[in-house]
Amino acid sequence: MTAPDSNPGARWRLIALGFLASLVVGVLYMRPPSLLGYVDQRVYDVLLRSAHRSDLSGRIVVVDIDESSLAKLGRWPWPRARLAQLLARIQETGAASVGLDMVFPEPDDSSISAGEPARTSSHHQ
Repeated sequence: MTAPDSNPGARWRLIALGFLASLVVGVLYMRPPSLLGYVDQRVYDVLLRSAHRSDLSGRIVVVDIDESSLAKLGRWPWPRARLAQLLARIQETGAASVGLDMVFPEPDDSSISAGEPARTSSHHQ
């Protein structure tokens, strides 16, 4: 039996094979083939569908912060505690998903307590 160091050709083949395997893995990581992307998207779709309840109505409801809401609850921006209360109320009505289009660039310095009940407008579009 010969020691691995006695056959330099086998050693170089092993190094080349390791380099080639590393190169293939690196290329697949940097630029995955479209088949892997397709499979990834399909698995993601299945996971999203299984996460939602099956008794969804299919309706989309837009909750608008309108002039009437501003007159009742005060000027914008509302304290984050109030927004959290409104979101909790939306969730209580059975919303499966909620999307917000808001930017919070600064910390909330309001004095509203989280225990204060939210007054909401009945205006829905």
